[in-house]
Amino acid sequence: MTGRDASFVLDDGRVLEYWEGGDPGGRGMLYHPGTPVTRLLGRWGHDAAVAAEVRLIAINRPGYGGSSPVKGVTHGLLGVGRDTAALATHLGLDEYAVFGSSGGGPFAVATATVAPDVVRNAIAV
Repeated sequence: MTGRDASFVLDDGRVLEYWEGGDPGGRGMLYHPGTPVTRLLGRWGHDAAVAAEVRLIAINRPGYGGSSPVKGVTHGLLGVGRDTAALATHLGLDEYAVFGSSGGGPFAVATATVAPDVVRNAIAV
């Protein structure tokens, strides 16, 4: 298996599960997989990320895999964007790109919305 599975505890005690692969010293890219896929889809991009010198981090959305569900309905897209930005800070990413495929696209846009000073590129497919 390439890369590593990990988790991050958010300030409110929820857990955000992610997979990290690609080039450890590369430019950061946070990936929000589509519905109903988890962080494991990021593994498919490992070799391409190494070749492109990208540090690839694939995130489980709330309630998927080992990521905690949100409490209440007020969290929404922007809440997931804030969680993603908190993970990026935890991982030491000063700037990064976000990528979302299918149902993950809105989460990538939400991340770019809440962290415009550090998100350099946002892609929704």
